[in-house]
Amino acid sequence: MTWVIIAVLVVGFLIWFSFNPNAQRIRKIQSLLNKDRTICDFINTFDGWKIEPNLSSDKGLRIMINPVVMPMYALYITYKERRPTNDEIKVLYNRLTSKDSIVTKAHEMDMPVENYIHWLKNNVE
Repeated sequence: MTWVIIAVLVVGFLIWFSFNPNAQRIRKIQSLLNKDRTICDFINTFDGWKIEPNLSSDKGLRIMINPVVMPMYALYITYKERRPTNDEIKVLYNRLTSKDSIVTKAHEMDMPVENYIHWLKNNVE
């Protein structure tokens, strides 16, 4: 009987985690970083946001990067030198994925964010 209760609790937690909106935002940010590492430089330009490779996990949000040709490694996202709250992650997610975001526009043109910014500078002037 206790095994059934434990199994139900574990399944309930997995369902909650799978449909948790903040977990989905974090997975989307992770997916964006896996697709285009130049987004890290773009995030570092946001006021208070920083992505660092070497930090303890209690000071930042740990994002695992899984490149195709290299082993997995961790990047840590911080906001004002601390771990971002759920609301702050939501703001970062919206800044990266909104229709008017540079990230969205760059990926629609199938180019990294860094190249898109360079392209914008050359075509606007």
